[in-house]
Amino acid sequence: MKFTALLDTGTELSLGDDSAGDYIFDYQPDLPAKPEEVHFFGADYPKIIAHGLGANVRSWKVDREHADAATAFLFAEQHPSDVPLAFTLQISEGEDSVYLRATRSVVKPLERKGVNSVFQYTFLCGEVSTEAPT
Repeated sequence: MKFTALLDTGTELSLGDDSAGDYIFDYQPDLPAKPEEVHFFGADYPKIIAHGLGANVRSWKVDREHADAATAFLFAEQHPSDVPLAFTLQISEGEDSVYLRATRSVVKPLERKGVNSVFQYTFLCGEVSTEAPT
């Protein structure tokens, strides 16, 4: 699995790539329903009205191994500010990819141990598309 931020400048930023040795875990695509409970006067029970879907959230964690402890330290300090507030998120598995317009919610280091850094990513996303942005 591979997560890539496609920036509006035309550059790419890796947010985790298991083919490059990153360990990606706790991937959770979440699209919760957002029902409304309406209480009508005199009714015994509330009516549940489905208004469609709530926030489209993508969340995962990445454990990366760096060349040395100093590189891991610098990555943990600098990486959160490298991730833009809005971009196109590409999620790939083998030859297949999906694209979502994403807004940064959480990009934070969870742990740094020796030459490894563990990051959590959470993004609020738009609709899923199989077409690459142009």
